[in-house]
Amino acid sequence: VYNPKKPALLPGIPTKLVLEEDLTIGEKEKGSDYVFEAIRTIRPDDDGNIYVLDGKAAAIKVFDKNGKYIKSIGRKGEGPGEFQAPVGMHIISGKEIMVSSLGRLSFFTLSGDFLRQITQMLWDPNPRADSKGNIIAITMSPGEKFIEELKKFNPNLEPLFTITRIE
Repeated sequence: VYNPKKPALLPGIPTKLVLEEDLTIGEKEKGSDYVFEAIRTIRPDDDGNIYVLDGKAAAIKVFDKNGKYIKSIGRKGEGPGEFQAPVGMHIISGKEIMVSSLGRLSFFTLSGDFLRQITQMLWDPNPRADSKGNIIAITMSPGEKFIEELKKFNPNLEPLFTITRIE
């Protein structure tokens, strides 16, 4: 990073940023389990395990806190627990994994068991979930006036309320 200007000095704020390597996944290990094609999301769980959503491979690769491969969750396909074009992943309340992909949300246990899926026609390609599993997403209503809304849904994607809207 190059900043041509002299940085402003603030009291109590360090003037030097030092980055240190914390963990490298796959540096010593070999094999496809340690190869990523298109990382979309990285999330840790409460135990320090690392979940990496690989959009091109259409799978979640799970590593322990030391970077050792544990398993993969999901695969490319159209059936339950499979993904067409996964774009986002969230861990809900430390209990479930929610993956948003083309036209649906898929839910798994942290150990990788498929729980359920919800067909969704949200405009938002990467909805979020709160600690109770409620889903926050952007919707669009085309018509005479184009309306975009940020809404909160229950875990079954039934609307709870509108947070804000823009015409």
